[in-house]
Amino acid sequence: MDDNSAKQIGEKIRKYRKEKGYSLDDVSLMTGLSINTLSSIENGGNTYVSHCIAICQALELKPSELFDIEIELKPRYELPPARRNRALTTLRINKLYETGFFSTPRFVESVVEELAVSYGVQVDSSEISTALKKLNDDGKLTFSKSGRRNLYVVRED
Repeated sequence: MDDNSAKQIGEKIRKYRKEKGYSLDDVSLMTGLSINTLSSIENGGNTYVSHCIAICQALELKPSELFDIEIELKPRYELPPARRNRALTTLRINKLYETGFFSTPRFVESVVEELAVSYGVQVDSSEISTALKKLNDDGKLTFSKSGRRNLYVVRED
């Protein structure tokens, strides 16, 4: 959690605790958390989600209210391009699966072609093979050999 978010959450906890008329000692007794831990949280220290939930229970506060804070909606660190592309490839292949593309047997080459037509992307066949293997491991697809190539189709159990 970034420092600003932790500080906003801590300030909300302090505000709700004081509105209820509770001391840190009172909340400590109701949560099992030490006074030092509670003080640290209220001052913007990092903590566990389970601690926040225990505090919400003690203050009769919905977690959605506690976490209703302004944050920048972007990852702290960007995914490297290769990882981002692999995630997109997996997502696109899962969409092909969901729309019935694999109801007829398909080679990796036909998946490459379909991704090029549907999404305008050229994807390395090894990335596609990895995603198809995952669908096979998840029990969604099965494959048979046709020479040295795999032929993927929806698993019928």
